[in-house]
Amino acid sequence: LEELENELSATRFKWNIIDLSEIRRKGENQVQINSRLVLYTKRGGKSGGGVGVLVNKNIKDRVVQYRGDSNRVVSLTFTINSKYHLQIDQIYAPASTHEDEEVEEFYEEVSKIMSDNKSYYKIVLRDFIAKVGSHQQGDGAVVGQYG
Repeated sequence: LEELENELSATRFKWNIIDLSEIRRKGENQVQINSRLVLYTKRGGKSGGGVGVLVNKNIKDRVVQYRGDSNRVVSLTFTINSKYHLQIDQIYAPASTHEDEEVEEFYEEVSKIMSDNKSYYKIVLRDFIAKVGSHQQGDGAVVGQYG
């Protein structure tokens, strides 16, 4: 995280929200990293997973709700104005090697978090762990050349 912070400080890259996958921080956190960054994370269990959203100080005061139900989905709701809110969900899908039950639970969780939040605008930032590239005989399904 320190490397990312240094890289963001050293570049002229303008950003407000960065989604993160494979977060290794335990538990659910809302951490003020410095005067510029707020990190929202959720990680449960002992193995991989964990998601997070890095929020720039320019919009951190617009966060009105933070919700992390599992180590695969975290949701932030921002106020746009007195009438509208924006929901941003960072999701991290289980790989095809996971049990079907876990995959189904993941999709149910995504549906629930989307339907529970009544924000007018919704954005899903995701990592669906898709295979990208050319199909080779016997390698299974492939998304395509560019994802």
